[in-house]
Amino acid sequence: MVGLLRYPAELPSRVALPISAFWGVGVVFVVKVVHPVVARFVTHLDVKYGIFAAIVFLAFFMFDFGFTLANVLAMGAATKRIGDAIDQKKQELRDSVDTAAAKLESEHGWLDDYRQHQGDMAKLPNLSWVQRRLLNSFPHLQLHDTKTPPKDIADLAELLKRRRKQGK
Repeated sequence: MVGLLRYPAELPSRVALPISAFWGVGVVFVVKVVHPVVARFVTHLDVKYGIFAAIVFLAFFMFDFGFTLANVLAMGAATKRIGDAIDQKKQELRDSVDTAAAKLESEHGWLDDYRQHQGDMAKLPNLSWVQRRLLNSFPHLQLHDTKTPPKDIADLAELLKRRRKQGK
């Protein structure tokens, strides 16, 4: 791929000078502006609260880690159930080829079918905010519990969220 330049002032397949300059200026900004403010804040906490502040921060981070870990573990079961429901809906559409051929050909025909048949949605689990954030943040996530792509699961979870908000 030598000769294909993706950025201006890029050395062929090596480094883009504007991006390197941006990161250089960014690091100088962080070291000169942000770091002194954070250092003063941490010093103030240390002087005023001592070891108590460290224990509170450690407890907070342990809680956050546990909460995230629990959500990641629960996400496997939830995505499997949603993936199975999506696969079942796709299979139903394949079985009724005469009436649903156009729906199946569209990228999200199965999602349109869920929009029309709200009773099917009641069987699906709720994904927590953390689980929806993980699905949206990592679109190429490989799920071992289901063949359904994470993007499809995220789309259905978003539809469920909107439907439940409308129902309230």
